[in-house]
This record gives sequence, C-alpha cells and structure tokens, in this order.
Amino acid sequence: MKNCIFLALFCCFGLVTANVSILAQNPAKDTLNVVSYNVLNFPSFDNPSTDLRHPYFGNIMHYIEADVIMAVELTEQRGADSLFTALNSNGVDYYEQSEFTIFDSNFALGNMLYYNSNKLGLLWQDTIDSWPRAFNHYHLYIKEPDLACHQDTTFLEVFAVHFKAGRIADNPQNEDSRQDNATDLMNYINALPANNNMVVGGDFNFYSGDFTDNNDPYYEPGYGTLIDAANTHPLIDMVGYWEHENEDYAAIYTQSTRSSFYPADGEGSPGGIDDRFDMQLINENIRSGLEGITLVPDSYTAYGNDGIHFDMAIIDPWANVPDGSLNLTLPDEVVMDLFNMSDHLPILTKMEVAFSQCAVPLVEAQVKVLLEGPYDTLTQLMRTDLLAGNILKIEQPYGLPPYNYLGLEMVADANSFPADVVDWVYLELLNANDSTILEDERAALLLNDGTVINQDGTPLSFERAIDGESYYLRIRHRNHIDVLSAFAVILPNTTPYDFSDPTNVVSGTEQLSLLSDGTYALKAADINGNGVITYTDANQYFTEQTATDAYLNSDCNLDGVLDALDINLWLKNRSAIGIDEIRY
Repeated sequence: MKNCIFLALFCCFGLVTANVSILAQNPAKDTLNVVSYNVLNFPSFDNPSTDLRHPYFGNIMHYIEADVIMAVELTEQRGADSLFTALNSNGVDYYEQSEFTIFDSNFALGNMLYYNSNKLGLLWQDTIDSWPRAFNHYHLYIKEPDLACHQDTTFLEVFAVHFKAGRIADNPQNEDSRQDNATDLMNYINALPANNNMVVGGDFNFYSGDFTDNNDPYYEPGYGTLIDAANTHPLIDMVGYWEHENEDYAAIYTQSTRSSFYPADGEGSPGGIDDRFDMQLINENIRSGLEGITLVPDSYTAYGNDGIHFDMAIIDPWANVPDGSLNLTLPDEVVMDLFNMSDHLPILTKMEVAFSQCAVPLVEAQVKVLLEGPYDTLTQLMRTDLLAGNILKIEQPYGLPPYNYLGLEMVADANSFPADVVDWVYLELLNANDSTILEDERAALLLNDGTVINQDGTPLSFERAIDGESYYLRIRHRNHIDVLSAFAVILPNTTPYDFSDPTNVVSGTEQLSLLSDGTYALKAADINGNGVITYTDANQYFTEQTATDAYLNSDCNLDGVLDALDINLWLKNRSAIGIDEIRY
C-alpha cells in the first residue's frame, strides 16, 4: 500500500547539486521476520517466580531476529515492559513497543506489539471490540532506505488476537464465542481499503480446521468465518486443514511444549504437542505480493516444532532425535528457552518487502517566514524556547485535523534537531494556473531567522515539484493564521520568497501583524488552525491554561508555558479572518 509521505533518514546519501538528489544506491528489498507468540499468562499472579521468564523471551527473539512480534496473554504493564527490556539487551537497542492494552477483565489478558524500529515505524493502533477479549490493530509503515527521495512507502496492518479458549465438549459456548470473535474481527477487516497488507496472528484456540460438520466434536465455524471467500478481504491460512491430536499434522502443532513428565515448574498445560492453537493468517495482497510485501514461500513455521515430539514435551529425549540433541531444527539452548518461556510455540513467517528505487530530483525552494508569537523585537529573531526545553515533537504535528497531513517527517530524537529551530511548519505548493490544485506538500523546520529547512538540516526541497515550473506557496503554522504567496514562484529560486514582506502575501497587511520594530509576521492565536481567530480559540486556551513544558497549540508565543502572554496575543488578534484560500 503506497502513500506519499516524507521521512527523515539518518543513513548516508549525498547531493549531486544544490537541488537534485543522488541516484539511489540502496538495496531493492528486505525481509521481515514476523512472529506471533502466546507468552503464557505473563507475569503469573499465581506463580511469581515465572516473572523471571523474560530473558528466555529475549533470547528466542534475538535468535529469530524478529522484526514484528505480536505477544498475547500478557497480564499487566510491568510484564510487557520486562519483555521490552529483554528485547533491548545484549547489544540490541532497536526494538520499540506499542501501547499495552488489557481486554479480559476476568483474567487480565492483554496484547502488545514489539517491532524493529530500524525497519518499521508505528503510526497508530486501534482496538476492535469483541467479547470476552478485544483485539488490536497496529498500523505500521516500512522505513524504506530511499524515503528521503521517493517519499512513499509500504504499510503493514498487523492484528494481534486471542480468541476464547476451551474445549467444545466441555462447553459448547466456547465454540460460539470463537465464532463471535471471528465475526467481529472480519466485520472490522472487511471495512478496510482493498490495498492493505494484512497479517493476523495470535492464539485462536481453534481445535481443528473443520468448519462444515457440526457433528464433529472439534467443529470450528469461527475458522470458516475467517477464511470464507465471501468476505471482502478473506484471510488465507498458509497451512490449511488440520485435525486435533493427529500425528499426520504433528509439525504444525504449537501447544503444549510441556508434558506431565516435563511440566516446567507447573506452569501451563502439560498435554504435549497435539494442538494448533497459534496461527498467522494473511490476505491475498501478501500471498501474491500485490502491494509491496510478499510471503516468502514455505516460511510459515511452528518455531521449535521438529515434527518428532508429537504428544511429548519438546525436550523429551524419548523422541530420539537422530543426532542426540533435543531438537532437529534448533540448538539445545534455544529449545530450552522455548520450553521455559511458554507452553505455546511462536509462529514465524518471513515476508519480503520490495523497495522503490529512486532517482527523483528534489527541487529546492528558499522560503522565509516570521511568526508573531515567538518574535523578539530586540534581537529581531524568533525565540527557540521549545527546542531549548526539549518540548518540540520529534515527528511533524500536522497529522491531526484540520490539516490531516499524512507525511512522516521526523527526527531521530530530541537531540537530533538542527540548531536554532523554532517549530515545525507545513508548506504546500499550488498549481500556478489554478491555486485550488495541490501539487506537493511537506512539513519542515522553521529557524529563528525565518529560514525554512528540511528536517535533516538540508535546504527545503520538494519531490513532486518540476524544475523550472512556477507554484504558489502556502505556508501554515499550527497556531498562527496561514498565508498564501501573492505570486507564483519559479522553483528552484535563488532569492528567498519572504512572507514577512506584505507585498509577497495575498491581502498583505490585512493578513499579517505589524510589530513594534516595523517587521511583519504571521498573526498569532489561531489556536484551532481553521484560519479565523474567535472565541473558540480562547476556549481551547482556557481548557489547557495550567499546562507547563507542553507542546500545545494554545501556547501562542511558543515558550512551552500557557500564561497571560498567550491570551494577550489572542486579545490582540481576535476577530482576525484569513483569506478563503487558507481557511479550513
């Protein structure tokens, strides 16, 4: 799934000239190792000693070199955090985690996503309501090496699920609950756009692949609901039909890693490997590679299941592994980690990501603009209080209404901003013949002298602009009234287009504030960003006015504090109205 975005990159690339980028020299593809794992009631309320299992988790994921990890059956935040700490250990420091969510109020079971931040970023997560446990949807994007050039990327939709457990023979309502879970999940997935890459992983608790014979004691209609071809986006089981406790399917079972002879400190089921509760399902786009991510053939693995420990613990020597080790597929120490960590095995799939190759010229634009709020008439520069106070957001702030800009411009951390940054701004290039047509857009950084630059410190540039063409420039700030250039500008321009000159702005002096030193700047206090300054802006200020050290639109002078200085700017500019071309 491709969307036009921008992203700060911290790899090495150069410029051929001041206004074009070098041809891409980065690899054409990469592989994602995608893992789903039931981590067994972690940490356990009944057996506190199992809190110490997290090093096993870290060892397993390091050996797999996991990039995406869907962890289910977590019981509380400290457990999620201890697994996160285990991931970022032994020289590894690139894992990030989602927000932890608890769904099952009776058993306090929740989900968590961990991901390799060198390869992926998490844009947002969502909750899919279902009973007794809701599910998580994580919207990830691929950090392609050439994003600074081609400015689009591939997205991966990850769903972490944990369906209702229990044998049908013990309680037929368990089967019904799983069917309800599957219906709720597919109602959500079917409403998504067709060009998504989807992977659904976790503990489904299905006993078999039979969804047609309701006389079968292991009948699972919920499974049929997920893979039903009548769905708008049917899910695909990479393995297919299976039966409970049948040695013909021994290699795909994931539970239990333990037995009555090898119970692993009494935690989890001791039933031996005879159930396929854990799965990953994908959609057609991933199976066929239609949207930039392709399943690596034959990569689906019940990780640690060597196929010869049917109905045994995975460390049971009675399996008679030919080479005398514990397992045909993994070193003994990894097998022991799997045995000690959980009574489930992880599911591993590999997915190949195709990168866009890039030789697109980046057209530079020199722009200058001043903001009334932080402007200091004594120094004739804008203050950089947000930068000095480590308050600046590391990612561009214009993804929310009214802007709804999808760009991913960001810096690595609070220490990676260029010097003298005041704040983020949002720029748009409009068609020279019809200013209602948006040709390109990006978020960028504003320096204290009014210069606008790319987030990596290079000159401001646009990917979709054409060298030698003319564009109107519209510049927006999150709490100042936006402005539009009075003239179409030929890019690249050698002289900065200066929005502090009223003759360069549509409706000039009416749209700008005249300051005491004779300077013109954008009018402060459009707190909701809609292009007019009214009582609704003041209302937002009063709901937030006690905040300090906060990145808020109500902070009209950009000093990180909400106080009388901010409301005074609103009083000065109240009733100001922006031109129609900048209003939302």
